[in-house]
Amino acid sequence: MSESTDTAVAQGVKQEQGTQPDTNVIDTIPRSRLNEVITQKKDLESQIAEMKSAIEEKQRTELEEQGKVVEVNTQLKSEIKDLKQYKKMFEEQDKTLRAEAMSKLSEDKQLKFKELKTSDLLNVVDELTSVKNNPPDNAGTVKSSMDGVDWTKMGKNDKSKNWKEIIASYKR
Repeated sequence: MSESTDTAVAQGVKQEQGTQPDTNVIDTIPRSRLNEVITQKKDLESQIAEMKSAIEEKQRTELEEQGKVVEVNTQLKSEIKDLKQYKKMFEEQDKTLRAEAMSKLSEDKQLKFKELKTSDLLNVVDELTSVKNNPPDNAGTVKSSMDGVDWTKMGKNDKSKNWKEIIASYKR
């Protein structure tokens, strides 16, 4: 038996079958340790990326020192060509997102928010266009049997029966 079970038995506390303490504590990882490992992993990934860029830069400088400027130039041109494609795709997506978001705004708001970054603009548009339903005016009230009934056209007996509701309808 574990120590906590021994103390429970010694104190005369009866434990039900489903409330036995977990003996499989070894398999669990504390959240703080998990967070440490995650931050360490991210740090190492950023270091690897920095090292890769440093190695590429070193290779370029070595090629330049050796007089192979043409090879460096062609290498840089190919990188630029690849990056220009991504830049063009990003700009097109950004442009369509902005146009779609701006179309949801009125003209004065378009002028006001045209200088915002796209992500901020989308947040503003979501906030402005979201509809918040107000509760009905009669929420939480008891519906009267006199709602919509014209009491002036009632007979004398009906008026006397419903006089309490007629008066109550004017108090609201």
